[in-house]
Amino acid sequence: MENYKLQHSEVWNECLQDKLMPDINSRIIGVKTQMSNFSLLFGLYLSERILKITDNLSKTLQLKSFCAAEAQVIVGHYKDFDEYAT
Repeated sequence: MENYKLQHSEVWNECLQDKLMPDINSRIIGVKTQMSNFSLLFGLYLSERILKITDNLSKTLQLKSFCAAEAQVIVGHYKDFDEYAT
């Protein structure tokens, strides 16, 4: 997300300046328009955050050093976070 503005301003213009087939140019314009849509950006950002959290939880629970009781405590922390976030 940090480099979105850079990509939005430079990459799209560079792609459209190349001599590409008309159908490819129209696809580039369509993708550019969709990526300018707030709901798409928000969905991508939210998905990234959720997937990072679930990936962390998954990796933590797969460690062999945890017993079942510790795993329940960790899952409880994630549940608390989920309730707080909603």
